Amino acid sequence: MTTLILLAAGRGSRLKSLTEDIPKCLNTYQGKPLIQHTLDLASKFRKQITKIVIISGYRGELLTRFGYEVLENSEWSFSGPFRSLAIAHQFLESSSCIVSYTDIVYGEEFLQSCLSSRTDIFIPSNANYSESWNGRRVDIYEDLETFAFVGNRLIEIGNRPKTHDEIKVQFAGILKTTPEGWRDLYEVAQCVDSQHLDITGLLSLAIKEGVNVECEQVRSPWKEFDLPSDFN
Repeated sequence: MTTLILLAAGRGSRLKSLTEDIPKCLNTYQGKPLIQHTLDLASKFRKQITKIVIISGYRGELLTRFGYEVLENSEWSFSGPFRSLAIAHQFLESSSCIVSYTDIVYGEEFLQSCLSSRTDIFIPSNANYSESWNGRRVDIYEDLETFAFVGNRLIEIGNRPKTHDEIKVQFAGILKTTPEGWRDLYEVAQCVDSQHLDITGLLSLAIKEGVNVECEQVRSPWKEFDLPSDFN
């Protein structure tokens, strides 16, 4: 049985007026809120995804309407994604969990790869990243991060690429972990100031400490929403 944890605490300041009154994940794409895309996707795996938990922050009261358990990160304005994730500690230490950002829309293959994995820490990578960033008004070297692997083992993640050749795939904003995997991740996070720690930073720390993180390239639709133009 698997718990889906949706990270929805941030405001998304780069979206400017689009998040003046609502959290980032409630902005609409193709007729429904971003978070609803992920919820609809999860409904296709009801037999395996048996619980859904939303981690809220900015305007979190608006997320109760979906009918799932909502846990609040009261420090959302000055903490990073790891602090939001750690609020779901009770679920992470007791069941397999899939952790997903909520400012992305993606194909079911990403969830399927997580559910099929038997390793303790697993991340599906976005192998179609060039399509995802095509036409976006961002500096590719500022927006993208390194993601290197040997076989299916992750060896580097979260650094700034110096050349385009370093960019093969991208972190998709999705992570699967078992209770054993979470304990490893939580332990390495205690060795640093985790106040602003993000997920790729957490994974980078883990692999440097010898924690095994496995990955798989997934070729499926994927789109990120960071700028107002991303909704066009």
